[in-house]
Amino acid sequence: MLDAGCGTGQTAAYVAQQYGCQVTGLDHHQLMVEKARKRVRPLGLPVQIVHGNTEALPFADRQFDLVLSESVIVFTDMPTTVQEFRRVLKPGGCLIAIEMVLEQPVSPQKLAHIKDFYGVSQILTEEQWVQLFQKAGFPSIHSEKYDLQFGVQNVPDNPETLMFP
Repeated sequence: MLDAGCGTGQTAAYVAQQYGCQVTGLDHHQLMVEKARKRVRPLGLPVQIVHGNTEALPFADRQFDLVLSESVIVFTDMPTTVQEFRRVLKPGGCLIAIEMVLEQPVSPQKLAHIKDFYGVSQILTEEQWVQLFQKAGFPSIHSEKYDLQFGVQNVPDNPETLMFP
């Protein structure tokens, strides 16, 4: 599994510990890479933490069964990042992308304020996210809205792409 934008490695460590799988965590910020390595090293888990960019992943094609991306894509060149995720997934692999979604129209001023607050260039609607994944070649896209205060529940068995607005 690839944990893209792994931050301090908490999710990577949790997944490796809970499911006993090999996890590769990747982050663009060297400080986060160091914190993640410090977190996982004493645990003896099958977790490798690497420094890298989601827009040019330092991995071979078709390397991962699963790519997890939590609030990462929106901070990147989105089409490039989604294409890279598609490239490193094995056939039949799954991308789980948890991203912010514009649920209702807002005034241009409010949208500008939100984008400035989060430091993003755009906020996509659910339909725009689906189109982005389709353009990257994901043939099966499943989108669900979750209240993330309570966590992800009832994840479908085998979709190729999951998106949680």
